[in-house]
Amino acid sequence: MPTESVGYLQVGDILETKGMHMHSFFVYLKQKINNLINQGVNMEERRSINRIEFLANSVIVDRQTLEKFYGQVKNVSPLGIAITVDKRVPNLVGRDMIVVTETMIMYSEAVREDQEFGPKKSVAFKARKFTSDVLQYLFEQIGIDEEPQE
Repeated sequence: MPTESVGYLQVGDILETKGMHMHSFFVYLKQKINNLINQGVNMEERRSINRIEFLANSVIVDRQTLEKFYGQVKNVSPLGIAITVDKRVPNLVGRDMIVVTETMIMYSEAVREDQEFGPKKSVAFKARKFTSDVLQYLFEQIGIDEEPQE
């Protein structure tokens, strides 16, 4: 018997669908969601992806100008990264950037800048999917200064 809860589908609701064909499952799920909406329940996502503290040196590369800015990573998640930079770094908001840290590379867009005390500011970046031209640029630049091996 399914359990009832205002606003959430419970495990019992899903267990009731065991053995259903895929189409029947989606019809069932749609009916359950519509019932909740008709009851005036606001659906909300209960999961969240939080950033975690991640202290590392970083280089931020402007994709168009190839200008480099250096900073210190504050925190990171699969969806973005925050980096502390010198406040003399120009406004990066809205620009496509490649962020390189000690252990990862992220293609991103700068979405916000926050002034900090002293000579620093924080820049928040939203992760973007790599495009083929960005990947091509990255792979062409890897090992550019290396001698060919024989």
